[in-house]
Amino acid sequence: IIVEESNRMLRQVNELLELSRMQAGQLKLVRESVDLKDILQRCQEILALRLEEKKIAAFNRIDAIPAVTGDADRLEDVFCNLLDNAIKNTPQGGNISITSSVSDNSLSISVEDNGPGIPPEQIPHVFDRFQQSAGLRTGFGLGLAIAHEIVLAHSGKIEVSSNPGQGARFTVTLPLS
Repeated sequence: IIVEESNRMLRQVNELLELSRMQAGQLKLVRESVDLKDILQRCQEILALRLEEKKIAAFNRIDAIPAVTGDADRLEDVFCNLLDNAIKNTPQGGNISITSSVSDNSLSISVEDNGPGIPPEQIPHVFDRFQQSAGLRTGFGLGLAIAHEIVLAHSGKIEVSSNPGQGARFTVTLPLS
């Protein structure tokens, strides 16, 4: 128990340090052409066992999309976090949808679940550190704060929309290469 608790605390401290570095503008990004479709497929593979355990259908509705310039590892962190949160919040046998849209100068990727949704009063705070939805205590409340900082470092934006009882949708918009 002591070892498990020590490891949990170490993870929390490391995530806090990483978030502090990001917020201080010390995040070093690799700038390369990134295929987000590949990243999203890799995230689904990483989380495939959890999807299977909860009998969740993940619909990846992304065809060929243009590349973005960014840090593939950091962007993978963002999308794995969003997909992980969707799995946590989707009921047994539920659905998760991953979609994309392209405009003249940006690419948007949305991850949507059909879970309980986020109460309206919590939506303005979902990207704050230590913020967790009511009743959901599965992490430290740092994942979305870190994802937010990574997306900002890529000159993008991340938004959330939700109706209680109807799930939540997180959309990441990044400039095209």
